[in-house]
Amino acid sequence: MSIAVDSVMLHVRDILQDTYSDAYRWSDAVVLRQIDRAILRLFKDNPASRYSTPVAFVESHVAAATGANLSLESRWESAIIHLTASFCFSLDESDKENERLAQKQMALYLESI
Repeated sequence: MSIAVDSVMLHVRDILQDTYSDAYRWSDAVVLRQIDRAILRLFKDNPASRYSTPVAFVESHVAAATGANLSLESRWESAIIHLTASFCFSLDESDKENERLAQKQMALYLESI
């Protein structure tokens, strides 16, 4: 079973409270790059999760990537969601609240692996 990229993005945006599409704080391209980073980190932290090579999401492929599936078992979805949210919050860690939220999401990621 695979994980839908759209599902991951939806859950990440809910955590980020970034759901108003006319004014996303984190663009789809930014979130997709963080998903890619999260997959690579998951492969490193838990080698049992390695079922495919992550797709390198780039600006020009955002539309295609949002309809794609990740070749990972669904049991890893929560880990990918929490780690992606942590990475997004970390992009603006000068904001102390975002730093705290990034740490919380990282803790949830570590619990889920």
